[in-house]
Amino acid sequence: IQNIKLLFLPPRAPELNPAECIWHHIKEKYFSNRVFNNISEVEQKLVEALVDLNLNKQEVKSMTLFNWILI
Repeated sequence: IQNIKLLFLPPRAPELNPAECIWHHIKEKYFSNRVFNNISEVEQKLVEALVDLNLNKQEVKSMTLFNWILI
């Protein structure tokens, strides 16, 4: 299609991809200095993190709502 142009993001660009800030927060708060015995424990911890973020939408906004993003 002629009117579509793909632009590839750099490997680390949180200002261009706000979801990176969320993943950084999850890794820092829920996975830092932890050893899991199996993948089920990892999945449970990830679910816990996502539920917590879902309950705290203001925190998510503060991590991802850059002044140039229009909602």
